[in-house]
Amino acid sequence: MVYCYNRSAGITVSSTPVSDGEATITITTSLATPEGQYWFRVEIDGVLSFNYGDIEVIDGVTLTVEPLGSMLTSTVPVSTHFILSNTDWTASSNQSWCTVTPSSGTGNGAINVIATSHVNGRTATVTITAGSKTETFTVYQIP
Repeated sequence: MVYCYNRSAGITVSSTPVSDGEATITITTSLATPEGQYWFRVEIDGVLSFNYGDIEVIDGVTLTVEPLGSMLTSTVPVSTHFILSNTDWTASSNQSWCTVTPSSGTGNGAINVIATSHVNGRTATVTITAGSKTETFTVYQIP
């Protein structure tokens, strides 16, 4: 079961089951000018899955990425990051050993960050852009 909680005036957060264990999360606003910051959280089967304290709308574009950071190891070379957006977005890494898939999408989605080889102590920067908004985070390779 997916529950959505909202404490921000002028927005509604809801979920619609898609299949077993999956749901579509919809964010709507009744505000004429939705620019601002909003708070909501999502719980799946009673466990906090997303706690968005900084949904920011700039020029009508929303972009939030969770989590903002990643530590990859030789035994766990992949991390998943969730994207909340109301428009097209692109995702990329500044290092060839760190790939991002998919590299683009529309609306809400998820990306996988993958270390194609392991060398302890490296870092990469992943950049997600939607319209005029950009989010970045650092990927660390650790033992």
